[in-house]
Amino acid sequence: MRLTKSAAEAVWTILVDEIGVLDHKHDRKKFIEIQTDRHCLEYRVEGLLGFGGKFKISSDRWWVDCYTEDMTPEREILIKSANIKLAHLRRIHLPRRAG
Repeated sequence: MRLTKSAAEAVWTILVDEIGVLDHKHDRKKFIEIQTDRHCLEYRVEGLLGFGGKFKISSDRWWVDCYTEDMTPEREILIKSANIKLAHLRRIHLPRRAG
């Protein structure tokens, strides 16, 4: 599932604000290009989630998580907050179809 450019930019902003992804211009551009040009189901984002931090996308969900063995109470809070915002964002960009 490809994202629109505006959706990819909004996702990136959530990743920066909620899980501490470093907002380097090159990284932002690469993320947006990959999410809009390819079918990328999983993207390593790191930030405060560590090396195993990932943004994942499926037909019915956008979310972040990290490796189970790296989970901490602090990371769990970050993930829950980011995932709430990603779910809301997804509803804005991909409203359910009637019928």
